[in-house]
Amino acid sequence: MTLDDTLVPMPHLNEEQIEKIKSFKIPVDSAFPMTYWIASIEYESVMPTDAELRMIQSFIEFDVRRTYNETYQAKILAKPFPAEGGHVNKIFRKGAKWLKQAPLYEKGGEITSENSEGARLINGGDPCEGWRYRRGTWEDGYWPQWTNPRFTLIALMDRITGDGQIWKPWTLWKLEHPDIFGAVDG
Repeated sequence: MTLDDTLVPMPHLNEEQIEKIKSFKIPVDSAFPMTYWIASIEYESVMPTDAELRMIQSFIEFDVRRTYNETYQAKILAKPFPAEGGHVNKIFRKGAKWLKQAPLYEKGGEITSENSEGARLINGGDPCEGWRYRRGTWEDGYWPQWTNPRFTLIALMDRITGDGQIWKPWTLWKLEHPDIFGAVDG
């Protein structure tokens, strides 16, 4: 086997896909954006589904409502793409592991390569599945790097909002939006 046998073409969102994402008021930008978006999708991402786009759109609203007062919330959410000069941007990327991989499983929000009881196959070895994120910080720049583990989108949002633990305001938000997040545990 050669290296060429393990590489998969790197996807880029095309103009039509970018316009669709923008129709959800979600900016598409680089992995190192120069704008303080509330959240964005990295342009080398695999195209999210409409359901995933609605989740990210709702996540942006949640992040604004938990961070800013009502007057400022309205101002930020009225923008074509919600942004605020001092906000820590969350940059979402779907897929983006360009090497063929073994199947990955999800159990309890964690991603593993082991198929244990109750685990659900999430990618069948497809490098275009699974979500990662980065955020910009004043002291450390952008972190984490695009590394494993890869998560389902909801599990990743749980991790972002609670530093790995389920955070009550986020759980309540998901419960208040069952049309977007479906049945939510916890």
